[in-house]
Amino acid sequence: ALVPKDLHFDPQARLSQSEVRMFAKKHELNPAIIAGKIQFARKNYSVFRNLLGRGKVKECFME
Repeated sequence: ALVPKDLHFDPQARLSQSEVRMFAKKHELNPAIIAGKIQFARKNYSVFRNLLGRGKVKECFME
């Protein structure tokens, strides 16, 4: 799993971009992963669009 099951966050909560970035950094995740989970949960793919850079998620799998 990209986000550990024991890691709890509410994708419906109103979060700022900086909060998404801080959450991701705290848990050593790429902000694009968190942003994508939020977009999927909300069925709104325009939120946090600028956190999803081209190829950012792919970088997570290149290690």
